[in-house]
Amino acid sequence: MALASKGVTSIADILGDKPYLMGNQPCGADATLFAFAGSLLCPVFDTPIRTAAEGHANLVAYMARMRAEFYPELALERAAA
Repeated sequence: MALASKGVTSIADILGDKPYLMGNQPCGADATLFAFAGSLLCPVFDTPIRTAAEGHANLVAYMARMRAEFYPELALERAAA
């Protein structure tokens, strides 16, 4: 758990205040992060790692931004929930 939490913090630190990992445009690394962060933040599973990920507002906002851009139907479902 400690190692996973540090990993989540590292990703949030790398993301910082940028809209995407490498700056203003999404890249291949964002596809990978989106997949991993999507599983970390899955609302179906209540885990300490999810709690750690939810503690990083920039990561939560990143996921919302990626969903809205690439999967708008998922963004609408989450907004309605």
